[in-house]
Amino acid sequence: MGNVDYTFEADTTKEVSNFENIPGIQFAVQGVYTDGSVTAIGPYSKIAFPPSVVNRGAAPAAKVLNHNVCKIKIPPYQEDFEFVKILFRYGNKASFRELAEVPNQGSSSDENWNSSTREYSFYNDQVAKGVSPSDVAKTFDNLPRQARAQAVVSNRLVFSNFRDGFDPYKPEVTTTVVFKNRPAEGTDFTIDIIPTIETTSGPAGSPGTVNEANVFNKVMGFEIDSEQIPDDIPADTTISVSFSFSPDKTFTFLILGVRISSRSIEVLCLETLEDSQIK
Repeated sequence: MGNVDYTFEADTTKEVSNFENIPGIQFAVQGVYTDGSVTAIGPYSKIAFPPSVVNRGAAPAAKVLNHNVCKIKIPPYQEDFEFVKILFRYGNKASFRELAEVPNQGSSSDENWNSSTREYSFYNDQVAKGVSPSDVAKTFDNLPRQARAQAVVSNRLVFSNFRDGFDPYKPEVTTTVVFKNRPAEGTDFTIDIIPTIETTSGPAGSPGTVNEANVFNKVMGFEIDSEQIPDDIPADTTISVSFSFSPDKTFTFLILGVRISSRSIEVLCLETLEDSQIK
């Protein structure tokens, strides 16, 4: 597979340049055979920098528009390639991303691909899917249908007397876009936490009372003001409430079996609390 070349040019129909603040771009290609198998990723190109960015110096930002499109030149490949995947990455250490998949021969519906000159116009203005690191590291993606022998040579699996080739399957699919309102991803609310003192009662031996029947006891607590919370809450919504306080003296109170003091936090079982633990 030949090397990928590139040139930067000016596109007067675009009023911005997306190459101003990038650490360079590196390109590569990957061939797709007619049976759907893919080749290893070809040689990487040199890191591309727009000349107007490299030689900018104290020049105004408008000069960057002189090179706001990168023309990626794809060399001709063998006829058994049905498509060519164009890959790119920022710098020379980031993961590769798939820019486009263009036909090796013939025209394409992609307006950025020029089949006659075999150039792809790259504006760096689109979302591209990532390429798996395992695909970048592997040398070839070809598994034979049948093989009469196999052996390991220099830590490589080698087949002999094999037969390959699969019938390509192209499903016919009709897709329809259904637009829905995007739910809120997260909202922060400021709610009021009001300290309260409540009077509780209960039978003898129950949490919050001493061992006397029908004894009233005062307990402290916090009341959460819900006025700031929306009235309509979607299903499966999680609301997290957090607050902090600093007591003047050491004290203990019970919340669902958790005893919290100014010095420690202990998880207790309400049924096993002794009288000396109830305050």
